[in-house]
Amino acid sequence: MGGKLTKGKPLFTTNMDADLMNEVRNCIAAQMGTPFELPLSGFFDRAVRAELLRQQELSNNGAAFPQREGTYLKAGRRFTKNRKGRAGE
Repeated sequence: MGGKLTKGKPLFTTNMDADLMNEVRNCIAAQMGTPFELPLSGFFDRAVRAELLRQQELSNNGAAFPQREGTYLKAGRRFTKNRKGRAGE
């Protein structure tokens, strides 16, 4: 997968559906002490890596995506004109 930019593990914060987060925590708790035990960070590393590989297969012929150059992702939600389900609409 793409080149390494930093050493260690930088903090990545995101919002997640409460029910999904509860299921993840239940999974981790149920597997404590088994050969399948993973810390929360390990669970998310594996999940994100699996989705990244899936996206590479779907849209980039299985290759790693090119490194961004000078393009920074903006924090927060992306809003579109036709977004439905927001309060006040």
